[in-house]
Amino acid sequence: MYTGLRFKAKLSDRGREALEVMMARRRSSPEEDSWAGEVQAILDLPKVWLEDYRPNFIPYGAVCVGGDDWEHINHVDDDGHWHVCCSLKNYTETIEKFLEHVLPKMISEPCVAESLYEEDHEPRRHEVGPNES
Repeated sequence: MYTGLRFKAKLSDRGREALEVMMARRRSSPEEDSWAGEVQAILDLPKVWLEDYRPNFIPYGAVCVGGDDWEHINHVDDDGHWHVCCSLKNYTETIEKFLEHVLPKMISEPCVAESLYEEDHEPRRHEVGPNES
């Protein structure tokens, strides 16, 4: 059973740096943990996130839920907003861990993320604020 995640978030300088490193690592070594190493150091990511079962599916998991408006997206626009739409098996609350422990360290202003479990009809809204500590 899959859960989709989508959001548009204004990246902080630190978030943009971490994302650039993560994307470069993904291009050169797709099987490697995208969130470990230098990315983990830049964001000071907690153990609860790094030890999760499926962190690499954010933002890389293919979209398996929702209608036509849920299609895979992972890019940064010219204004510094990170657009993501992905999905994963959320058995260990990977999405909730990401929204609580990771995304706040990457953004410079509040955003709304949506998660959609494949049996639900409406997405769940999550308000996420920045926390660069």
